[in-house]
Amino acid sequence: MKKYKTHLVIGDAHSTPKVSNRRFEWLANFIEDKKPDVIIDIGDWGDFDSIGEYSKGTKESWGSTFERDVECFKDATRKAFGRIRSIKGYNPRLIRIGGNHEEGRIGKFVNKNPEFEGTITLSVLGLNEFGGKYVPFREPCIIDGIAYCHYFYDKDSRYPITNAKTLLQRKFMSATWGHSHVRDIFEGVNAEKRRVIALNAGCFLDPEQMMGYAGPQGNARWWSGLVLKQDVNNGSYDPHFYNIDYIKRMYS
Repeated sequence: MKKYKTHLVIGDAHSTPKVSNRRFEWLANFIEDKKPDVIIDIGDWGDFDSIGEYSKGTKESWGSTFERDVECFKDATRKAFGRIRSIKGYNPRLIRIGGNHEEGRIGKFVNKNPEFEGTITLSVLGLNEFGGKYVPFREPCIIDGIAYCHYFYDKDSRYPITNAKTLLQRKFMSATWGHSHVRDIFEGVNAEKRRVIALNAGCFLDPEQMMGYAGPQGNARWWSGLVLKQDVNNGSYDPHFYNIDYIKRMYS
């Protein structure tokens, strides 16, 4: 009997020195338990208040430095993926997708502050550690018939497509993204009679984490947790959702 693959999707994690990185230890325990074949960090693994143009000069960015943001980012990576290669007989594919909070913010900051070119760079984040492969921001990565990207957009617009139904109608294939922190899923069947699924994977925030720029209504709409896709076969799969409270209860 053919064994189909499993994909683990980690939504926007927004590691930040202001919040504990304990959830990444829970993630490591989850990975060791489920042993997915492919692990996808959908982007925005780090928040990077220190170089964000929207938080600059606000209380949110007070005391933040790029060095602290980088260390928090790398600590989250170590906690989540550091023990993967030590699990006997387990060798997953690890994909790190660029997001607007790391590659996007670094690019904008250096463009406006060219004196930091060569100092504030993606290379300091260690994105290729533990066997990870980095996929640039807004560049789709297709794995087993599913397109992954931090967000998708139409060629005539720089704004993301945020609705799952709209995305499926525009891209005509299974696709998974993050960015908006909500969980949204829409399914259809293509001309080959194969199920195709558009999925916004939500985020991966600590239960106590509140993002100041979103406010109470924004946080109420967000869904935090992990998505495990089972029986992945040419774009079709069976999605399983594990919310952050369940992750904390079972894997802390």
